[in-house]
Amino acid sequence: MLVISIFFTLFPLLVCKYLHFFTSQILRLHNDSIICVFVPIGISFFTFRQIMYLVDGYRDGFRLPFEKYVIYIIFFPCITSGPIDIPHDFDAQCDLNKSILPNWDDIADGVVRLIIGYSKKLLIADSLAKLVDVCYQEYTESSTMAIVAMVAYTLQIYYDFSGYTDMAIGISNILGFHPMENFDSPYQSRTVGEFWKKWHISLTNFFSKYVYIPLGGNRCGKPRTYFNILIIFFLSGLWHGADWSFIIWGVAYGLILVAERIFKIKQDSINPLLGRVITFLIINVLWVFFRADNVNVAVSLFRQMAANCFIPLSEAAQNSVITPEIEFLVMKLHFSESLYVIWPYIFLAIAFLITQIRVNSRQICEQKLYRTKWGVVMLSVAALLSTLSFSETSGFIYWNF
Repeated sequence: MLVISIFFTLFPLLVCKYLHFFTSQILRLHNDSIICVFVPIGISFFTFRQIMYLVDGYRDGFRLPFEKYVIYIIFFPCITSGPIDIPHDFDAQCDLNKSILPNWDDIADGVVRLIIGYSKKLLIADSLAKLVDVCYQEYTESSTMAIVAMVAYTLQIYYDFSGYTDMAIGISNILGFHPMENFDSPYQSRTVGEFWKKWHISLTNFFSKYVYIPLGGNRCGKPRTYFNILIIFFLSGLWHGADWSFIIWGVAYGLILVAERIFKIKQDSINPLLGRVITFLIINVLWVFFRADNVNVAVSLFRQMAANCFIPLSEAAQNSVITPEIEFLVMKLHFSESLYVIWPYIFLAIAFLITQIRVNSRQICEQKLYRTKWGVVMLSVAALLSTLSFSETSGFIYWNF
């Protein structure tokens, strides 16, 4: 019954996301009519939640009352991009008979997380998105464009996804819920293994608890452990997208994690600075496969990086990150117009340095740092600038998955 239930839970996801890939790549059929036009919103994430609920019910008889079950499966702040909460943890928070009086600490934390996520998305991720789009369209012009395309997307996907997570957790906190954290300063990692403990934590936990451990985990000897690691990262890549580039992205991470285990590379046994640099470079390279339209585009981008053609960014790339605030600095404060040329690099440097700050959004709320005078000022300025910059529809990268 468990297997049958999981199959029927996965069936809509398999049809909507993978039927076209399977028929075109495996069966070599080319029929555009089999593309699924209608895809339910949040299908990946409520499918994961349903599988977790089924497996936990099978293992220990866990059940939720119908009202709680519905709230858990389609909890609206998290339905499109997570975090993916464990049913037991959600049940402990979802007391339908609790007092309706607001918890002001939760509300304050929620508003702060909402502002931080709002700022990450609108002030940084959306500006990086414009730069990435231009650079990926024009990367054949120079090695500079190709390298900036790679680095800018690495930063964009972090600010975009962690910004969404901050907003989802913020809204949940205001409503009295506490979803699990999904990020913990991942770009400060010294190894790839540490990176995956800090990036999309809820997805990593899902694959560990509901795939890796049932396959045997690390209990069946080293060869089987390595095979299990490759399986879960193959599935992770395939889940992100029905294309060979995503499969390469996932399997590459699996191979690197296996190599770290074979050579016993751990975060405590490597120089912190060297470890961060190497890990960040690996992450950059693999995000190219994630962003590129296909494998050929990714390979072409790498070739262009090695072409030794370093010239300034195109005018379109420079203008993509020129905001009204920068225009004001140049026009009113008589800054040199050369700022237009170097601003994309300055912007990338600032975005990177923010990822290296010791205190992240979770710690800001846990330590109540926002209650200081400077905390209030910075949050107010961030909220104001974000609101002023919000002039068009803005989607999230992980809505695609």
